[in-house]
Amino acid sequence: MTRFRLIRNLAFALSTATAASALVACKTEPQIIVKTDKDSVDVGKMTVTGSATIQVAPDCADLTMTVTANASKQGAAVDAARKHASDLVAAIKKLGLEDGDLKLSTMSIDPVYEWIGNRNVFKGYTARIVLTATTKDFAQLGPMMEAGADSGATEISSSFRRSDLEALKKQVREQALLAAKDKAKQTATVLGISLGKVSGVNENSGSYMYTNQYFPRAVAFDATTEDNLAKVAAELQPLTMDIQVTYDLG
Repeated sequence: MTRFRLIRNLAFALSTATAASALVACKTEPQIIVKTDKDSVDVGKMTVTGSATIQVAPDCADLTMTVTANASKQGAAVDAARKHASDLVAAIKKLGLEDGDLKLSTMSIDPVYEWIGNRNVFKGYTARIVLTATTKDFAQLGPMMEAGADSGATEISSSFRRSDLEALKKQVREQALLAAKDKAKQTATVLGISLGKVSGVNENSGSYMYTNQYFPRAVAFDATTEDNLAKVAAELQPLTMDIQVTYDLG
């Protein structure tokens, strides 16, 4: 064997042994990579959550009444519907309601067709006026419904709401903020740390009443009986607010 061939064989053997050793090392000693994200951790900050709840009962009722009139011409249908609406307003006012308690919700007129034989036959027009009467005296709802029916109302429905909901939202928000502030001070005192400035505020409310002023269960009651009206007045709905406040630590 020549000297050149001996050197070449030796180099091949060394390279093969190195590759095998690397392969064994990969199988027995897996490579572990640890990554850290410094941005995902708020260093020197503290977040607390303050919660507040107010139990809210309805204090206002909206009675929606619809009057309709039919005629062969649009103008005649509208005039007849307005006459029904005027009679309705006069009857409601006799119960003590004022102009500010009544409002015109919608007014519409639609053609009327009747299917006769194999075609639609034009029969005239229907004018429809929707009025809403508002009261805080739930005992008035029964007489208001009777007045509406006597004045030609074809549809009558009631719904119950809280008239000062926006003010109550401010109240529950303030209570939640004060609760968060108190919790932060207590935590700082117990842990022996100092609070800096507020660096973030986030509020969340999952309660129904925060986004809906009408009470969902109250509309199912028959408003013409005193027992059911008492149930409506006693219904409570939670108005809840959670607020997260983030402080810098001094």
